[in-house]
Amino acid sequence: MSDHDKFHNQEHESAKASAVKPIQALDFDKPGAPSSESYARQSASPASIPAGLATAKNAPWWHSQLNLMIGVFGLLALAAVLFVALAPPPSVNSIGTTANTEPADDDTPVLLEDAPFDEKRLAQARTDSQDVLSDLLATKKSLEQKGVTEWAPQKFANALANAELGDEVYKQQEFPRAIQYYKDSLTQLDAITELIPQAIKTRIDAGLTAIKEGKSALAKESFQAALVLDQNNIDALNGLERANKLDEVIELVRAGAVAEDSFKSSDKISDLQTAEEKYSQAIKVDELTVSAKEGLVRVAGASQDKRFRSSMTKGFNALFARKYSSAKLEFSQALKVKPGDDTANGAYKQALAADKSSSLSGLLATGDELEKAENWSSALSNYDVVLQRDPNQVSAKLGRIRAQARNDLDIEINEVLKDPLALSRGTKRERATKVLADARAITKKGPKLKAQINDIEAALSNADVSVKVTLFSDGVSDISLIKAGAKKITLGKFDSKNMALKPGRYVLSASRLGYHDVRREVELIAKGNSVQSFTVRCDTPINKST
Repeated sequence: MSDHDKFHNQEHESAKASAVKPIQALDFDKPGAPSSESYARQSASPASIPAGLATAKNAPWWHSQLNLMIGVFGLLALAAVLFVALAPPPSVNSIGTTANTEPADDDTPVLLEDAPFDEKRLAQARTDSQDVLSDLLATKKSLEQKGVTEWAPQKFANALANAELGDEVYKQQEFPRAIQYYKDSLTQLDAITELIPQAIKTRIDAGLTAIKEGKSALAKESFQAALVLDQNNIDALNGLERANKLDEVIELVRAGAVAEDSFKSSDKISDLQTAEEKYSQAIKVDELTVSAKEGLVRVAGASQDKRFRSSMTKGFNALFARKYSSAKLEFSQALKVKPGDDTANGAYKQALAADKSSSLSGLLATGDELEKAENWSSALSNYDVVLQRDPNQVSAKLGRIRAQARNDLDIEINEVLKDPLALSRGTKRERATKVLADARAITKKGPKLKAQINDIEAALSNADVSVKVTLFSDGVSDISLIKAGAKKITLGKFDSKNMALKPGRYVLSASRLGYHDVRREVELIAKGNSVQSFTVRCDTPINKST
């Protein structure tokens, strides 16, 4: 039992010991008047009744007594009405009984008509006040454990002041008033309890601000203060964990900032890479580190700007060197880094226009070079490209006409020279003769055309020369000779035969009864006065395998 409760119990016992006994009936005799006993004796007979008390002479004694009783009851009724009308509103205790809030004068006797009931009523009021006080003390203890004097000292002091007032009236056994003071105090403490979530938020916010400002000690203190109010608060626990790693994060962020500053003077991409690495490490330690995230954004921007400036510089260098293809490539790379950039877009258009202007003249110059090299197919393709870009380019049109004609002639010459042995036939020889005439008609003959003309002339000349040929056989096989595009010539049986034949392709065939036929293709090419020899005969019987 607490000292406070012991004190209240002692007060209760003292009150019981000093309770006023029921008041006895008092004598209402006036000084000098007969006593009540003598008055009773005198009232035994009518003669003894004082004259002042009789209503009529010789009236029965009980008649005057009735009048007296009626008068007394009328006075009592009037007193009751005046008491109800003039008395202040009664205060009600916890069990619904009316309590006198005005302390009685020590010298004035108090009329307690039902003393046992009053004692029970007081005991119940004391119990009710102690119940409220119990809740009050529990709430007070809980707030003290949460350090209420640190975050709501004045409100807490005001609440305790009401509790102390309750103690004062409790000692005077004014329990209804004590209950009211205790309830007021408890209400104030409950209101303070409702401030705890805001107090927690205030401390967490202070901790986060301290982290942002790089104050690790202050951050730890703030989060720990929040955990005093709520030891399981997730935000406070996470914040404390971040605060414990803050010094490491600060060092990594500082290293990243140093690398950034170094890049500003060196313009080396390696410095940006170092800064990016440090900021990334800081985020791994604390993924909520705002300064590291901001650093990564800056590094990304600086890296992008570096690539953009590099491409633009290379592009302008190529443009000034008239390397328009390279310039277009670099400017297009710059536009990939910064899409829609006005400077890069303008530079690309400038390179494109310069490339178009220069490429047309360059292509025309290239076409001229290809013509001189007698590479007519490439020259034709080159002029086609020029005309695709500028269909009105006259030089390209004329160049294309020249290249087309010479390319067609070149194709025909190559076709003639591809098969010189075919020139011995009439149609092929006529075609070759026409091609030779066209080639000879060219005014400006290049080395290649001159060589082609010589080759055609030699092929036509060789087609008119007779080739000496000696054929060998077995004297029993029938031999025949067939020239491509001509009739078959029967040579008969012989052991050897000398002949003079025009250059070309021939087929020698041999047949013999009981033997497999033989067929042999030969090409006769003019080789001066040399004799070309061939053997053809049937020497494999039909009933034997080859």
